[in-house]
Amino acid sequence: MKIVIGADVAGLSLKQHVKSHLEERGAEIIDIGMYDADTQIPYYEVAATAARKVQDGEADRAILFCGT
Repeated sequence: MKIVIGADVAGLSLKQHVKSHLEERGAEIIDIGMYDADTQIPYYEVAATAARKVQDGEADRAILFCGT
């Protein structure tokens, strides 16, 4: 299963943990960011990119992490 994951700065740490967990279980992960706290990507860009990847068939599911 291909899973696209993304986060804003508040969800970055949790994203990294979940990514590792999913990879250990054989999931193919498409990480669209954030990658570190110094290079911030707006949440709305991450969400739109994830949605497009699922819509276009590049991923089966998406998981997004944020501060809320």
